[in-house]
Amino acid sequence: MKALLVDNVLLEQTSMGFLINVQPHLGLIALIATLRGSGHEAELYDPKVALTKGELSLGPGLYRAAAEQILAREPEVVGFT
Repeated sequence: MKALLVDNVLLEQTSMGFLINVQPHLGLIALIATLRGSGHEAELYDPKVALTKGELSLGPGLYRAAAEQILAREPEVVGFT
């Protein structure tokens, strides 16, 4: 099984703009380790990292672009926080 676990896109808005915390969700990392230990293929998709790298941009198309990136990895199972 090929699983993709997706972290959230919750952003904190400050007077200076949006604060993006790119530290991954430790619960998702533990699930990935468990899946891999059971012989499955598993990885993390963190849209906040994609935002900081410029692979995604804030705006009306954010979720569609993230969905396209998720589907491009061709997972059999997707889990969201």
